[in-house]
Amino acid sequence: MRFSAAISLLSAAAALAAPSHLTSRQSQQAFRISNMAANTSSILPDADLKLTLYDQVRHVETDCAIYWEYYDFYIPQSSCANTGYNISFVAGHPNDIEAFTLRFFTADESESGQWTFNKSAPNSNWICTMLDPSKYQPRETCVLGGVVFVPF
Repeated sequence: MRFSAAISLLSAAAALAAPSHLTSRQSQQAFRISNMAANTSSILPDADLKLTLYDQVRHVETDCAIYWEYYDFYIPQSSCANTGYNISFVAGHPNDIEAFTLRFFTADESESGQWTFNKSAPNSNWICTMLDPSKYQPRETCVLGGVVFVPF
């Protein structure tokens, strides 16, 4: 009887001590995206996008950015403060910051997911505002109103 009680107690303790990255919610959600904003220029044909990426499995947070020009066909320059992570546009750089798909991934490609941001999508939290180009720089700005969870 004591032996079975001890086994039950050890099993319960082991379950409570299991790493949080093994929970079903975290195993289904690779990245949490927040503090995301994109801007276009009223003077030049360029744009930028900045965000904070949090890896829920590895418990790592990093800031990332992409800069590009609308009329150029080069691959946009992107970087994350932690070089173990990166972001990229799925279909090349967008001509409009109101709708595009981003890919989020680890440098070793062990974690990867993508998300489409579209201000016109139902229940979208990608909010865009046009500004008067004669008075303001940037011309248009879009912000993520909240947090997005990007699954693997």
